[in-house]
Amino acid sequence: MRNQAIDILRSAAAACAAAVLLGVAGQAAASESGLFTFDEENDFFTFDNRDRHYTQGASLDYLSPDLAAGGIAAAPMEWMRGFLPIFEGGASSSSRHFDLFASQELFTPENKTLQNPDPRDRPYAGWLNGGVSFIEDDDQRRLDHVELQLGTIGRNSLAKQTQNNFHLAIDNPESQGWGYQLRNEPTVDLYFDRHLRYSADLGDGLDADLIPAAGIAVGNAFDYLEAGARVRIGQNLKVDYGPPRIAPGPSGTSYFNRDYITTASLWGWYVFAGSDGRAVARNIFLDGNSFESSRRVPKRPLVGDLESGVAVFYSDYLRLSYSYLYRSDEFYGQHNGDNYGAIMISLRAPF
Repeated sequence: MRNQAIDILRSAAAACAAAVLLGVAGQAAASESGLFTFDEENDFFTFDNRDRHYTQGASLDYLSPDLAAGGIAAAPMEWMRGFLPIFEGGASSSSRHFDLFASQELFTPENKTLQNPDPRDRPYAGWLNGGVSFIEDDDQRRLDHVELQLGTIGRNSLAKQTQNNFHLAIDNPESQGWGYQLRNEPTVDLYFDRHLRYSADLGDGLDADLIPAAGIAVGNAFDYLEAGARVRIGQNLKVDYGPPRIAPGPSGTSYFNRDYITTASLWGWYVFAGSDGRAVARNIFLDGNSFESSRRVPKRPLVGDLESGVAVFYSDYLRLSYSYLYRSDEFYGQHNGDNYGAIMISLRAPF
C-alpha cells in the first residue's frame, strides 16, 4: 500500500512540476480574486512559553481564484484525475485552485545557553522551503490537496539569523549553539491529504461539522502517514475546512471560498477542536542529515497533536484565527510534550 501511495505522489509531483513550468498564474476566472494568507506558529503565543523544540514557523500563501475550466492551470489536475484516485469531482462540480507558498521553520534544543548543545537533546535546525499545491473542493463534501515542496535545511535556511535577530529585538538572550545545526541539504517532499465533511444544522443559524482527514508525506525531510479529525460549530462553515497548518501538523490548507456563504450575513465564525496522529518513518530534524554525519536523536515513531481555537471572517476580505496546539513527545529522552500557538490572517488579493 505504501509503494502504491508513493507511486501516486511521484506522479502528482510530475504534474505539479509541469504546472510550474507552464506558468500556473493567470488562468483563473477573471471575475474573481485570489487570497493571501499569513500563518505564524510560535510557542510565544501560549500561556506556557518554553521556547524549545519546534519554536517558530511562518508561511505566506497565495491561493488562486477558482480555476477556469479548460485553462492551462487546471490541466495538471485533469491529467492526474485521469489515472489517480484524486480530483474526482471534475471541473464542472468542484472548486479548484492552485496555491503558491513559502515558509520557514526553526527547531532548537531545550537549553540554548550551551555553545556545544546537549547531544541527547533535539539538534538545532532550520528549514526554508516553498512550492505549489493543487486543491479541489468537490461539492463542499470532500477536499483533495496535493503539494510539491522544495527547500533547504542548514545554514542556507537562515534560521540562526531569524531567531537571534528576533531575540535581540525583544531583549532576549541569543541562542548559543547554532554552530552545531544540521548541515546544508536540499529537500524535496510530496504531500497528499483528503478531507471529508459531515454537516448538521443545529438551528438558529448555527451549523456543525465533522471533518476527518488522512494524508501521506514522502521525501527526504518527512516520511509519515497521518489521520485525524476536527469538530466545528459556527456559522458559514462551508467556506473552508479549518485554518491552515505548517507541516507536519494537523491537516489544513489555505482553501477558502466565499461563494459558499449560506446566510444573509457575509460574516462567519466557528470554534473548533481536533486531533491528529502520525506514524513517522523519517523526520530529518530528529534523524539528522541524509548523506553525512550530523547531530541526531532517536525519534518516536508515533506522534500526536491536539488543537483547539476560534476563527472569524467577513466574506473573503478578512479571515482571522487563533489555535492552541499540544504535541506529544517526538523523541526518546524528551521532557514532556510541547505546545505552541498559531495566528492566521487572510486578505483578499487584487488578482
